[in-house]
Amino acid sequence: TWLAIANFDYSRSWEFHCEACRLTCALELHQIDNADHPNSEMDLTERKRKGFWQLVQTDYCFRLYFGRPAMITNIKFKVKLPSLELRPSIVWYSIGGVIPDASFVVSSRTAIIVMEFFDFLEGHPERGSNDLDWKIESLCDQIESLLVDWKIEEVLKNDPHPGPGKWLLADLLLNGYMSIILMRRKWYRDWDDASITERSLHVSRKFLKAFILLSEAQTKVGFMTINFTGAYCFIALFTLYSSLLNCYKPYRVHDTASASEDLLMMTRVCSASKIPTVMKRGPWPMEAIETLLKALQHIIARNLESPCYVLRLTKSTVLRRALIDRSMYSTIHHLYEFSSIMASQDKMAMEILESIKETPYACSSLDRLSGGGANFTYRGTLLSPLPSGEPTVVIKHTEPYVATIPSLAVNAIRSR
Repeated sequence: TWLAIANFDYSRSWEFHCEACRLTCALELHQIDNADHPNSEMDLTERKRKGFWQLVQTDYCFRLYFGRPAMITNIKFKVKLPSLELRPSIVWYSIGGVIPDASFVVSSRTAIIVMEFFDFLEGHPERGSNDLDWKIESLCDQIESLLVDWKIEEVLKNDPHPGPGKWLLADLLLNGYMSIILMRRKWYRDWDDASITERSLHVSRKFLKAFILLSEAQTKVGFMTINFTGAYCFIALFTLYSSLLNCYKPYRVHDTASASEDLLMMTRVCSASKIPTVMKRGPWPMEAIETLLKALQHIIARNLESPCYVLRLTKSTVLRRALIDRSMYSTIHHLYEFSSIMASQDKMAMEILESIKETPYACSSLDRLSGGGANFTYRGTLLSPLPSGEPTVVIKHTEPYVATIPSLAVNAIRSR
């Protein structure tokens, strides 16, 4: 499941997760602690409990990150949490290896908080109400307190070990940050103005700083960088990108320091994310987002040079700036492909996709890439007509490459 997500194959990862849930029900692992369930050895029962709760965590990740329906959490289950005698004061590392049980405790508690969030969301259809905002803030506080109590960030910064254990800790930290961002997004109906608050910006910055720290220090487990890019990174980038476009606080024209720092940080994240994917064909989202960041930098620099004529930051103006340089045409094509893939999972990607369709400059550049072929369609998508009565532009069909799980593995699982 997570290998497919790391390679941006979200539909295949969902298939794997659904199959895992089906097998879990077939084996009655969701009724381990039911009185009618046959008893087994204690060690085996504990492992079954742990495996089931890991599946629950994945189920909530799909609901929170990609808007998928509940699968295993939509049925009645009776499974206790495994018995783990651990406390926040525990020494995380023993002979250089991270303690998996401690990681499980933190991730399970995060999942339980997210579970409470979805229960609250389903019971309050009037989402976005300021009168109930305290509840969402309380849940976000619980996640931040959890990360502080277990000293996740502190251990990451001071850890000298370069092995996979560091990435296991990083997963706890980044998943916690991302849960805070996405809970607020869902409460405020995705990308409403109110969903991007000082807290969202603060957490996004902390997320990206942690990602930079990990990517620059890690050399032995490069594939983990791809994993965090596929599962987490672009959402944090979109949070800051959206705040820049809509000129939210603190991104007023006079407050250029925060904008400049964030742009620099986002550019570093894009560069670090591209290194482990250099041998793969795209579209990789970081290439596309990097193009938008370059255009943003140009517009902000122009506004500083000519304060009497400030160019408003919108998706349209950014895209037009990105298309001025002919060398960016192919990257805009990557952006179009990536947005097409992600439109069903992320509203910001959908908005960028629609903005590309509505921008004549983008249409004309994509038409150049397709050789001007008016006889082709891009996944059946008909782009908006160009001005001045020019014919509608349609895009050559180019199926993007994404690394997927070998079909042999899929068939093996389905045949069980």
